[in-house]
This record gives sequence, C-alpha cells and structure tokens, in this order.
Amino acid sequence: MTQAQMGMVTACMKEAGIVTIWKIPMEKINCFGICILEKKSLLNDKGGLDHDRIYKYIMDVMKPDKVKKPIVDGVEACIKDHGDKVRQPNDPNCLAFMEVGICVHDVFLGQCVEG
Repeated sequence: MTQAQMGMVTACMKEAGIVTIWKIPMEKINCFGICILEKKSLLNDKGGLDHDRIYKYIMDVMKPDKVKKPIVDGVEACIKDHGDKVRQPNDPNCLAFMEVGICVHDVFLGQCVEG
C-alpha cells in the first residue's frame, strides 16, 4: 500500500470513527466504503459510481492482467443489478451503498480466491 493509499484509508477511518482496520464495525463499513470511493474520485457529483473512472482504475491498478476483465464484468453486473447510486441525501448510515458494495466486494473476493 502506498503512502497516499494509506492516507486515504486513515482519513476514512477517522471520518467514520473506526479505531482499527482489522475490526470495522458493520454499521460503519458502508460509510467507510463510500469515503474510499470519494477519495479515489470514483463517484460522480450525483452520488453515483463513475463507470469510466472505475473502469480506468481497474485497468490501471489490478494485477495480474487476467483478473481485469472478470472484475470489470462483475462490477458492471453489480451496477446493473443494484444501481450505481451509493450516496443518498438523508442516509447517515450509508445504506444505499450496501447492496452494490457487497456485490462488488464479492466480485473482488472471487478473483482473489480463484486467481
């Protein structure tokens, strides 16, 4: 993890009131996830996932190359199935993030297990 990435994680932990990255309380995981997306500039100004930026991020960052297409395809399926709106007004617990967030998490986890 780079210093910049560590800075993002630390800032989001502080913002969400998380003490340790190893024990993130379930009630805080959604807002933590949104914070990371915001810090990585992966949300648009309407609170939705920015498809182009996410695609570019996956293509630039993910290794090995063989996991890129399955991750892109999986993330697109998550967005299609659950929508791209993850930040909603009057949503202090960031519940709008939960369905797409869990789906995307499962996509990445599946590649880690299979890859």
